[in-house]
Amino acid sequence: MKILLEELHARGHNLTVIREGTSRYIPEKSPLYTSIKIDLEKDLVDFFDDYLQEHVKMQREGASLLTHLKVTMNFISILSQANSLWADATIKIFEDQNIMKSFIDSKYDLVLTDPGFASGLVLAKYLNLPLVLNVRWITSGDGHFVLAPSPLSYIPVPGSGLTDKMNFIQRVQNVLYHGIILFQQKFMVGPCYETLCNKYIEGGCDTISLLQEADIWLFRTNFVFDFPRPTMPNMVYIGGFQCKPAQPLPADLEDFVQGAGEHGVIIMSLGALIQGLPKEVANEIGSVFAKLPQKVIWRHKGERPSTLGNNTLIVDWMPQKDLLGHPQTRVFVLVFPVDGSHWINMKILLEELHVRGHNLTVIREANSWYIPEKSPLYTSITLDLKEGFEDMFDAFVQEHMKMQREGASILTFFKVTTHFLSLLAHGHSLWTDATIKMFEDQNIMNN
Repeated sequence: MKILLEELHARGHNLTVIREGTSRYIPEKSPLYTSIKIDLEKDLVDFFDDYLQEHVKMQREGASLLTHLKVTMNFISILSQANSLWADATIKIFEDQNIMKSFIDSKYDLVLTDPGFASGLVLAKYLNLPLVLNVRWITSGDGHFVLAPSPLSYIPVPGSGLTDKMNFIQRVQNVLYHGIILFQQKFMVGPCYETLCNKYIEGGCDTISLLQEADIWLFRTNFVFDFPRPTMPNMVYIGGFQCKPAQPLPADLEDFVQGAGEHGVIIMSLGALIQGLPKEVANEIGSVFAKLPQKVIWRHKGERPSTLGNNTLIVDWMPQKDLLGHPQTRVFVLVFPVDGSHWINMKILLEELHVRGHNLTVIREANSWYIPEKSPLYTSITLDLKEGFEDMFDAFVQEHMKMQREGASILTFFKVTTHFLSLLAHGHSLWTDATIKMFEDQNIMNN
C-alpha cells in the first residue's frame, strides 16, 4: 500500500490514511499523507497468537480431519472477533461529527482500501465514492471467489492443499472447504457489520455486495502463482508491482560479474536478519561453491569461510535487485520457506516429470508434514533427523509473538534474532549429520 501512496503523492494527490492506533507499520506522521487514528479495544496480535500455537500443535500431532476442523473453527472465531473490533471502531468514526464533516468537506475522489476488513467498504458506500481495492484476501478468503466465476471442480479453495487436477473425492473435499468459507462469511464475519450497515447505509448492506460493487480490484498476485481460472474485466493483476528495473552495478561488481563468462553468476543471500552462518555450515557451503564453474556473490557477515575458492566474492551488502536483473545472473539462493509451499511447487514439477516418463527419487525427512513416504510419483529415501524442525521453531514463534506484543526494543529484537540464528545453526547441523549417514550407507550410495 505504501508504494501506491508514494506514487499517488508524486502525482500531486492529497491523501488521508485511517490507521490503527497501535500499528507497527503505518506511522502516524508522514510527508505522504495526513492520518486519522482509530483505537481498537484489543491488539489483533493477541488473537492470532493463540491460533498460531494451536496450529503448530496440530502440525506436530498430525492433521486429522477432526483436528483440522477444530483449528479451522477456532480461526473463524478469532476472525469474527477481529472483524467485530474493526466494526466497533468504524462506528466510533461515524459517530465523530468532526471526522465525518472533514470527510464530506474534503470532497475526496475515491476510497482505496484493503478489504481484509470491511470498514473501508462501508465508508466508501456512505460517502458515495468510487471504490478501489488493493486486494489479495477479503473478509472470508480469496477475493476471486466473490467476483469471478470459480468452478470448484478445478479451482482449489486456498488452504485445501489441492491442485486443479482433482478426483471425485478431492472435489467433494473442495466443496466442503468452500462450505466452511460460506459459513464463515454468513454467520461469523458478515453479522459483525450488520449494525454499522443498518444504521448508516440507507436500505442496509452486506460486505459481499459491497465487494461486488467495487470499481477496480488491484489484485496482488500474478497468473504464474495460481492455477488457470476465470477472471473479470475490472480485476487488474499487480503481482510484483513493487519491483523496479535493475540499475547498473558498481564498477568493481560489474567487473566481477563480467569475468564469469558464459557460466554466469550465482547470488546467495539469506535476508537482512541472517547476517552469517555457523562456521562449519559456511565452510561446507564455501567448499561446494569452490567446485562450481560459475562465479558466486555471497552476502555473508560471519567469519570468512576457509574453504572459499577464487570464484566466490564475500560482501556485507549487495544491490540485490540490480544483480537479479543482470543478464549474467543464473541462480538465486535465498532463505528457505517453512510453510510447505516449497513442496507444493516441487510436487507440480514432479507430476509433470512423472507424466513424461521420468523415474524419480525423493529424499525426505522422516517426520515431514508435507512429503508422503509412499507416492505413485516417486520412490523415497527417508532421513531420520534427531529431532523435528517443528519443535525448534515452535519455541521461536512463541518468543517472536511475545516480542511483537510487548514492543520490539533493540535488546529484545537482538535476543530473538540471536535465538533464531541458533535454531538455524542447529537445523543445519541436523541435516548435515543425516546427510553424512546417507553417504555412509553403502546400499543407498550404490543405488
